[in-house]
Amino acid sequence: MKLKNTLTNFLLGLFLFTSCTETTTEEPLFEYTQTYYGSLQVPSNIEQLTIENSIGFIFLNGSNDSLNASYVLNKTVKVTESSLAQSAFDKITFNYVLNSDTLNCKTNFPSDQSDRYKSSLNLNMPRAKNIFVKKNNYGIHAFALINNIYAETDNDECVLEGHGGSAELHTQSGDITAMISIPDSGFCKCYSVDGNITVLVPIGSSANIVIKTTSGSITHSNLNIQNLTTTATELTGTIGNGDATIYLETVKGNILLKGF
Repeated sequence: MKLKNTLTNFLLGLFLFTSCTETTTEEPLFEYTQTYYGSLQVPSNIEQLTIENSIGFIFLNGSNDSLNASYVLNKTVKVTESSLAQSAFDKITFNYVLNSDTLNCKTNFPSDQSDRYKSSLNLNMPRAKNIFVKKNNYGIHAFALINNIYAETDNDECVLEGHGGSAELHTQSGDITAMISIPDSGFCKCYSVDGNITVLVPIGSSANIVIKTTSGSITHSNLNIQNLTTTATELTGTIGNGDATIYLETVKGNILLKGF
């Protein structure tokens, strides 16, 4: 009788283990992509735009239009079968809200399942508006903007190409690269902890320069820097009449300032 009870308990335990194992097995996920195009009007009283996209890259492109903006969402979702893909795509949306003189733009998604949703945000920006790009994001790439910009990212890069306007850029470990024409009385300010900083300005630029790094290197080339003062961790000087400001600082990264 004791042997029979032991065998019965063993079989019951095996059944329960098998049942639990079967019910906790997750179905495999498959990846699907979709591109969505949209546009929005920018009222003439809007002075600045804030941009958030925590599930992908942010791409910003300059435009001569000051009253309209267009955008593209490159969506990626993970679902168990293709019939569920469209419903998942519809949950990634681009929303914008007017608040006084500010237009707040944000990519929304189901935050409780963020690992299943990704989307880059590609925006054609109206000119002459102040732009604020908020973290978190997968990186920031801007091309030919005619705007002042303040941008933040953590572990990803921040790149400005052919930028016309002032810029303040912050990263944690991501590199910063800026090709920029700074307006008179404008600025280029870059801050990073572990990232490298590379700034390229026209040879005829006019700015006061301060460059600092704690443990990296400082390099400059193709610029006539007057009143140049250098130490192992800092460089100061002036190009042209010193009308604008160039301030570059990183803790562990290297810094290059170059004329083009």
